[in-house]
Amino acid sequence: MNYQKLTYLGIFLAFTTTAQSIQVEYDYILMMQEIQQEYSVKSKLTSDGTSSIYEIDHTGIMKNSQGTNNLDDETELIIKSKRNEFVFKNFKEKKIFYRDRIGLKDFKIKDSLSNTQWNLTTNTKEILGYLCQEAKTTYGTREYTAYFTTQLNYPDGPWRFSGLPGLILEIKSDDDFFKLIATSIATKKEKLVLENPYIKDKLISWGEFLALYKSKYDEVKRNGMSENGPTTLLPKKGIVEYLKE
Repeated sequence: MNYQKLTYLGIFLAFTTTAQSIQVEYDYILMMQEIQQEYSVKSKLTSDGTSSIYEIDHTGIMKNSQGTNNLDDETELIIKSKRNEFVFKNFKEKKIFYRDRIGLKDFKIKDSLSNTQWNLTTNTKEILGYLCQEAKTTYGTREYTAYFTTQLNYPDGPWRFSGLPGLILEIKSDDDFFKLIATSIATKKEKLVLENPYIKDKLISWGEFLALYKSKYDEVKRNGMSENGPTTLLPKKGIVEYLKE
């Protein structure tokens, strides 16, 4: 099978021709390996063509509210719950903002939009009425298979994924640990106001976060030793790898 290699470089140009805003709802699914059960919640990607915000609905607020408010007839403010988890992408500045945790403590991270290398295959399938093409990549040491559509001219996707020549409607890790599956798509003619939820927070880089993680991991390992061995340790790997095996 022939593969085409793509990087994020130059993909931003596609945004300049996007006329409408878009909202896509996804199922966000994690396999809880300790108990062999899935954790599944709703999530939503909203894009205005130059930036996007992805909300993971840990609190269940999406079931009870549309999460929008009209400022006027042509402008819509996107309202977000402060308790949920967000990923904000600024495509003009090529920056991404998100949070991660060390134990129970949240850290707010600002990083460059990743130069994820995608390998396109010739496989296709239909999702929600859109013809989608298969692409493969590695992120955080996990192998992923994605399906994107060029019929929606947004080189974006759920969570931290982006960089394909169209919108990602489905992406799954090949080990079935992490899945993001689109369930509905709505295009909007109104101008959307997307606010960076991390703009007032203290931000660190991903590299700084990993250094803090290792320091805390070593501390917990030292303090958690008993005569029977270690008691509680931070995981070396979640969705992404924090520490090398």
